Amino acid sequence: MTGYRKRKKNIRTPKRVIFIVCEGSKTEINYFERFNEPFSNVRIKPVHEYTDPPNIVKYAIKIKKEEEVDLDGGDGIWCVHDVDENRNEIIKNCTDHAQANGI
Repeated sequence: MTGYRKRKKNIRTPKRVIFIVCEGSKTEINYFERFNEPFSNVRIKPVHEYTDPPNIVKYAIKIKKEEEVDLDGGDGIWCVHDVDENRNEIIKNCTDHAQANGI
């Protein structure tokens, strides 16, 4: 055939991924999964493994090391926990530790 160009391959940019490590196994997971939209350029992956802030941060650091997370390319890892149920110094220490590891 003439007059037709070949179809371009591999031109779509991959979706950015945001891992959200949260305390709750139901409410928070359902809430964050609702942010996934078919035509969005971001894929939200809520994760539940632990219920205390220090272990949530440790697990987020583990995800960063084990998954193909491109923080410079727009991927992200977020930690979500209740501030009402945890002391301020625990939250501050966890926040500092997470930020020191790019989370």
